[in-house]
Order: sequence, then structure tokens, then C-alpha cells
Amino acid sequence: MPARRGWRTLGRVIALVLLVVTAASCRSSDGEPGTPSRFTRADLDAIVLRPTDAPVATAYVDAVSGFKTLRSFARDDEELGHLKEDGFRVGHLVLFLPADHVNATGPTAPLTNDSVIVQGITGLFHDADGADRSLVRYVQDLRTRQIPDASAVAADGLGDRSFGLRGITPDGSRVLVFAWRVDNVILVLSGSGPLPAAEVRALADLMNARAS
Repeated sequence: MPARRGWRTLGRVIALVLLVVTAASCRSSDGEPGTPSRFTRADLDAIVLRPTDAPVATAYVDAVSGFKTLRSFARDDEELGHLKEDGFRVGHLVLFLPADHVNATGPTAPLTNDSVIVQGITGLFHDADGADRSLVRYVQDLRTRQIPDASAVAADGLGDRSFGLRGITPDGSRVLVFAWRVDNVILVLSGSGPLPAAEVRALADLMNARAS
């Protein structure tokens, strides 16, 4: 199995492009915003994954995890504009890596495509319409660019609208992704490496339950 080009590869492919907009933008919520929906930033603390939620043999990466600004989620000015149009407010990223890498005090072997990597992402929007538009475009981008040969996985029971995808990224990572929306919040849970699908779904269910 070829070595992974560092864990940042998967992060760029799945996590930090949560809100990449590849389709034409829709109504601007900066122009005529709808009524603010259910969730606020204060609610996210109770929803996002925590260090104690780490899967077996993994650990929370404190240096990477936490709240992210609009600019952090936007790779360029065009994307920044799309996110503003959809009413993006704030994002949150949680990353779990193999514990022996997170807790190491010296050099470690490179992560590979057989390393377990889990990411939980939460994106807060002004209203549900904006969140839904970004969710649909994100999933479309996964299908067409990030995991081009992905197959659909059942995602019933997650939020108001949900998608499940399983496939291989261009760098050879086996990835399972659940992406869904609860009102004005987008949630994404992805797992790569030899992590049982049931464990990935269990973490998605945990986030979903916290948002219910």
C-alpha cells in the first residue's frame, strides 16, 4: 500500500473542502436573508465530537481541531463569495489520528492508506435554505471530483437530508463519508483506513443525536 502524502492530503480532500461550491450560486442571504433558523454558534459545542469520542487506537488532534472562520473554509475569493451567499456563519473541525502519532515524542513512521483517520465537520449557516444548498453542492463535488467512483451508502435516519458515499480518493485512500443537514447546520463524518463502517456510522449517529 503506497504511503500517504501526510494526513493533510485527506484533510484537503474531505475536511477543509466541506463547503467548496462548484455550482452556480443561488439567492444571496446577504441581500434578503430569511428568518434565522434553529441553531446558533453556542449550540455547536454540544454537537461536535469531543476528545472522549475518539475511536479505539486514535486520539484527538488538538492542534487542528476547533472552530474555523469563513476564510479558513474558503480556498479562494470565489468560494468565499459563495459561502457568504449561503449565509455561512462558522465551521468546526475535529480530527482523530492514530494515537501513536498524536502522542509521539519523537519521529514516527509516515501515515499510510491503512492508517485510521476520522474527521467530524460542522458548518453553521444563517438558515436552512443556505445550509441545504451548500450540502447539495458539497456532495456533488465529492461525487464528481474528490471520490469520483463513489457508491451510495444508506444514510437513513440522519437529519433532514442525508447522503452516504463510499469510495477511493485519487491518492488511494478508502473513505466512507456521511453528510447531512439538521435545520441550518451541516454535519459530515468521514473515516478512512480499516475502520469498520459500523463505527463510522455510530459516530455519525452520535453527532446526529446531539443535534436532535
